[in-house]
Amino acid sequence: MKKILISLIILVISTTSSMAQNDVFNHLALGAGVGTQGISVDVATSLTKYAAFRAGVNFMPGIKMNDRMHGDIIEGGLTVPASFAVEGKISRTTIDVAVDAYPFGNGFFVTAGLSFGGKKIVKLTGNLSDNIAIGDGYLEIGEYKIPVKNGKVNGAIEVNAVRPYFGLGYGRAVPKGRVACRIELGVQLHGKPVPTSAFGDISKMLNDKSNDDFSKIVDKLTVYPVLKFRIAGRIL
Repeated sequence: MKKILISLIILVISTTSSMAQNDVFNHLALGAGVGTQGISVDVATSLTKYAAFRAGVNFMPGIKMNDRMHGDIIEGGLTVPASFAVEGKISRTTIDVAVDAYPFGNGFFVTAGLSFGGKKIVKLTGNLSDNIAIGDGYLEIGEYKIPVKNGKVNGAIEVNAVRPYFGLGYGRAVPKGRVACRIELGVQLHGKPVPTSAFGDISKMLNDKSNDDFSKIVDKLTVYPVLKFRIAGRIL
């Protein structure tokens, strides 16, 4: 990811240098922030008094979730209810590009852009509880059935790899002085999360939906909320 950030900086600097004579892309700033996307670093350049362009990288450190989930195991011709101890690891890196618009010429802005990242937002691994015979079957997540092989769970929850982003806030991406802070609130439209499995195809459940923590992610998290605090320094 260091190479990606360096490449972004070099690209913006070269573009800035070539167009500064026309009073466009004539200022450049480096920023760092923290928020619901994790730790972020970015580079921004002014377009006009009323607009700026940003490109950056977000690093979400690994966060683990533990839950006990339910399903069925088929063993010896019988379908046996089973309980699974499942661990989910949330860890992702995304690349953002966005344009900020300052309609009043002050620090208030609205922004729109795209976020690029891996489809997997949660990796799932788990085992059948010890008091049930090992076999094949399925695990319930939301309205879906995830295949289980030999009592093992190996899957993920996936979203769209390209996600539109919209937000608003206060503070300039490229400070008028040397240093400035800003706050941003927005939503990343990543689509409805869908479970996947390394052990076979996913099918939909016909009965009531399960109600564990991972099911809530699948059923409810169709957008990703973004809250970010950023500090930037103008270098050009």
